[in-house]
Amino acid sequence: MRPFLRNLKIINQLPYHQTNLTHATVAQNPIASPKWPQSSVRWIGAIVASTLLLPQSFITLPPVQANQTGICAVPGKDGTATVSGIVNSYYPGSGTVAVGSTSVTVGSINPNGNTTPIAKGDLLLIIQMQDADIDSSNTDAYGNGVAGDVNASTAIVPPPLGASGYTNLNNAGRYEYAVAAGPISGGIIPLTKGTIYSYRTAAAAGSSGKRSFQVVRVPQYTSATITGTLTTAAQWNGGSGGIVAIDVKGSLNFTAGSTIDVNGLGFRGGGSNPNPATSGATSTFRTTSQGSLVGIDAPKGEGIAGTPRFVARQPFGSFNVRNTTATDDLGASGYPNGDEGRGAPANAGGGGNEHNAGGGGGANGGAGGLGGRSYANAQTGNGTPPRHDATVGGFGGTAMPVDPTRLVFGGGGGAGDTNNQTRPAGAGGGGGGIVLVRAGSITGSGTINARGADGIDSPQGALPDAGGGGGAGGTVLVTTQTGTASGLTIVATGGIGGDLNENGTTETDGPGAGGGGGSVYTTGGASVNVAGGAAGLIVNGLVRNNTSNDATAGMTGINQTITSSNLTTSISGSDPSCSVTISGQVFNDGDGNKVLNGSEIGVNAGSLTAVLVDSNNKVIAKTTIATTGNYSFSNVSANSNYTVLITTATATIGAAPPAITLPNNWLSTGENLNGSIDGTIDSQQTISVAISNVTGVNFGIEQRPTAIGHTVENVFNPGGTNKAVVPAALFTNSTDPDGTIAAYHLTAFPTNSTSLVIDGTTYTALNFPVGGVTVSSDKLNTVQVDPIDGAVNVEFSFTAIDNAGQESINTALSTLPFLPTPVTLSGTVFNDANGSKLQDGTETGTNAGGLNAVLLDSANTVVATTIVAADGTYTFNNVITNSIYTIQLTTESISTGSAAPAVTLPSNWVVMGENFSGTIDFIPDGKLTVNVNTSDVNQLNFGIEQLPTAVGKVALIQINPGDTNSVAIPPTLFTESTDSDGSIAAYKITAFPTNTTSLTIDNTTYTAATFPSGGITVPVAQLNTLQVDPIDGVVNVEITFQAIDNAGQTSTNTASFTMPFNLTGNSLPRLLMVKRITAINGVPITFFDDDIVSISQAEDNHPNWPAPLNTNSSAGSTNLSTFLSGKIDAGLVKPGDDVEYTIYFLSAGDVPIRNLNFCDLVPTHMTFQPNSFGSGQGIQLSLGGNLLNLTNVPDSDRAEFLNPGAQLPNYCPSSGNPMGAVLVNIVNSSFAAPDNELPNATAPGTPTNSSGFVRFRAKVN
Repeated sequence: MRPFLRNLKIINQLPYHQTNLTHATVAQNPIASPKWPQSSVRWIGAIVASTLLLPQSFITLPPVQANQTGICAVPGKDGTATVSGIVNSYYPGSGTVAVGSTSVTVGSINPNGNTTPIAKGDLLLIIQMQDADIDSSNTDAYGNGVAGDVNASTAIVPPPLGASGYTNLNNAGRYEYAVAAGPISGGIIPLTKGTIYSYRTAAAAGSSGKRSFQVVRVPQYTSATITGTLTTAAQWNGGSGGIVAIDVKGSLNFTAGSTIDVNGLGFRGGGSNPNPATSGATSTFRTTSQGSLVGIDAPKGEGIAGTPRFVARQPFGSFNVRNTTATDDLGASGYPNGDEGRGAPANAGGGGNEHNAGGGGGANGGAGGLGGRSYANAQTGNGTPPRHDATVGGFGGTAMPVDPTRLVFGGGGGAGDTNNQTRPAGAGGGGGGIVLVRAGSITGSGTINARGADGIDSPQGALPDAGGGGGAGGTVLVTTQTGTASGLTIVATGGIGGDLNENGTTETDGPGAGGGGGSVYTTGGASVNVAGGAAGLIVNGLVRNNTSNDATAGMTGINQTITSSNLTTSISGSDPSCSVTISGQVFNDGDGNKVLNGSEIGVNAGSLTAVLVDSNNKVIAKTTIATTGNYSFSNVSANSNYTVLITTATATIGAAPPAITLPNNWLSTGENLNGSIDGTIDSQQTISVAISNVTGVNFGIEQRPTAIGHTVENVFNPGGTNKAVVPAALFTNSTDPDGTIAAYHLTAFPTNSTSLVIDGTTYTALNFPVGGVTVSSDKLNTVQVDPIDGAVNVEFSFTAIDNAGQESINTALSTLPFLPTPVTLSGTVFNDANGSKLQDGTETGTNAGGLNAVLLDSANTVVATTIVAADGTYTFNNVITNSIYTIQLTTESISTGSAAPAVTLPSNWVVMGENFSGTIDFIPDGKLTVNVNTSDVNQLNFGIEQLPTAVGKVALIQINPGDTNSVAIPPTLFTESTDSDGSIAAYKITAFPTNTTSLTIDNTTYTAATFPSGGITVPVAQLNTLQVDPIDGVVNVEITFQAIDNAGQTSTNTASFTMPFNLTGNSLPRLLMVKRITAINGVPITFFDDDIVSISQAEDNHPNWPAPLNTNSSAGSTNLSTFLSGKIDAGLVKPGDDVEYTIYFLSAGDVPIRNLNFCDLVPTHMTFQPNSFGSGQGIQLSLGGNLLNLTNVPDSDRAEFLNPGAQLPNYCPSSGNPMGAVLVNIVNSSFAAPDNELPNATAPGTPTNSSGFVRFRAKVN
């Protein structure tokens, strides 16, 4: 006899299995399994009967006539029968079945079931047996993925569900009835309709456990009588079996003593696997099976998340005959990451940990209990955790949610850890199977048993080990048209945990936990027992005798009343003869008259679902409305009343209809049935369906405006009582897709404001109307607000009203951000010619031709930019206070919000340094950082300086001194260099001169071998010490150099000058020519351009040109020579302009020039003017003070104009002649003196005929 502790009552066990579900719905989606706080278990002193009968709780489901299945499949196909034994045929599912599939692939028929094959018209049950996902980590997150429930100390008793549960049920337990369209062919069952759910069978892989489904042939009786025992075949074998399912059109009669029995035929318990104890302690939550009779911890039970390698099997007909239990080795684990240890996968019990901890209880409607403590023996000193007496029993499986559309086997109990006993000691109990009964009515009295099997004891005799956990009660679903089954007794209790006999010793081990109660759903009237199983006990012990040693009982299961004779998932596939179609359209009712007009179009408003609700207010179908607004429901049962509604809410088949909601900003205008208006505007209408299709079930909807808020850019707070204009842009982002916005409804007084003015009316927080103020769109420009002082955001909440008077559902929020009163930052960019970083009295401000000042915040982001003025000044206005800023210079144009640009200056300018009111920033980088408080900051100054420019030239030809003789280098060869903002202080000779033997600087002589690689810097004062020894012969000595100004800055360019040398003792003639534009349209050009860029730049500065020469070597000089004048670039001209060209020449050699022929081509796009200096005289020659006007044709004078295209003489500079050429024989040895030669000039203008010019004019085409 069991001790009295068996009869203690458990109350307040699992909060979500309450019986007062006044508005319960059937859950379609997986829900998180609840943790089981220890405080939720209470023991009281009252002793009550061990059988716990629960009051039934009630949930509403749609009633369907009992003969519907008979009509839609093959009514009474199996006739009237007296049935017993096994009536169902079982087929293990294979592969994957997608939603809507019209066929199912199966394996071979289970030979232990009924062997009637499937035929056309047969009613089939398709059910997913295993499909749940778990967290398989080796932590207390095992199962449901939630950590933190199990104390690290194994001395502390954890909650029974501390490491238990699932992360997703997926389709575990989902089922439906289908109708075979024909017999099995090639392992494929054809179906008359597509499946509601998807199904799959797959071996464990990776993080997923084993998945399986089966197909059961369900007999359809016109009426039936049960005599004796109607049962399944041997219990669930891992692929099929374990289910009794019958369908009766009329009455199902139970004779006295008749029974439907699936006790222990569900998920299998963890197998007995004795293995040697190790010297360590284990608190692991999962380990991998190492094989038969080896390992560490005990196997887990089987459940919806998978199957362990070792499973306990009680032979058919031997329920709770414990010594007949066998352990089957399946060869591989069907759980992810291990199938042993105390973690409880989904609804299966966890195995006891080493050594000798009890197995956890399986679960179904009620959760399983916690297995007892591990081995201890105080007499031998083995009495303290973690090695001994540790709370490492298997955790209980997690209960299933209340959901009659999800039916599962009872979870198998976990095995207790054994090391001395032999099999079957410590095996877990199997869970109860599944019973589905549908009938028009139930009469008589009978019993449906779906009990979980007890865990196997550790018996007397051998050294004691742990007990196995009890299996959970199974699932029973009974539906009748009459709604009562008062003669039925349904028992789906959990199995009792295994005891352990301590053989009169001081040893203690872990009893098994009790299994959870099952799940029972009926249409009422039955007597139901879903009590959890009691925990196992220590018996015949000297310590803790008759206690469970912290093993706990299973929890009470589910007992729910439903009102339907069939659930949605238990309606078989419909035959076309018993179904109709309902269809209609949702349309944009632009005129609001509730009827679809020709101009109105169908819509789905972006996302709408049509929902079909039966007369019991349960959803039986749903469909997505097409973009055209069309929808239809097929396979609708005839001769019934239905409601069609449209909504965006999720509809659950079999549940009450969802709330009617339309997409955002849409509203209902009314409904009509083929033009007949439904007087209630509620997006639903009720229709009566006979045996014909129903069309034209239409719904009118209309779109509201949408208020859209906006945040404008920051503005500065006007301060005091001053008001700021409220930008209309705060409101005008609002939209109305089918009209216009006519007004805005300000629903509340703006935040952070003292007053608001609208069209001349002033509001404060005290007088602002409770219902708000409406502002028409044309009055938005009259809105002003007085913000409170400081940096604040003024927020306006408003709705939009369209031109049809419809107001937006949403209230938008717009923000007008105000910044605090700003300050000013300013400074000067100055030309720091002396490099002191401070602006001296003689130094002026400059922008170097184009500079920007950029203001950066502490994140190095551009806050503002400003152009530096020509006088170097810059200013940043409206700068926010109490911040750190950096000011930098750049030539880039940069936008606000960008990253800081590079510091750049105009070409040939460099940064010298920065100062703040005279305090120098010693990092010359073009940046200056300033901490801005609440006052203006001035004198943020930048010193920049323009680099000098090195300018070379070509010296006059001189005689090579020969041998090792040196000649002086004229300083003027350097001093053409310029420094626009200072003076040149030195020159750096960058390389040893070409064609040179030696270079002497300030009495130091250098050769190519001794010249420093970095060059030599020569102060201006030492230029007159430079000498060079050229190599012998006709050579050009070239010296490269850079200029250095008085600020120490070196030119970026490198210039060169050339000293040409002739052979010693030889004399050569030399002609210099300078071409200029000297008049335009007869207006003389009265200044002279000095050539400073071409390779002949020295020629117009030869000292022997008639004096005086230019003295400042600058272009556009007004210091004119009396001889040279004109421009190199005379600017823009236009067609018809007359341009005068003058070509000056000078004999600059050592001897006179004889036989000098002149040729100059007329420029392109111009036409030679033949009468410029007289009729037929277009050429003028000045020679020796004489001015000769020459003819254009070859005659006795010296000139000729060669027409375009004519052959040019070989002394011309080109072979082409596109515009014509001017030819002049200036001197010729055959001419009479003095025209027989051009004497060489020995001084300016001496002799007078050593220089002259040729002149002609051309007109722009």
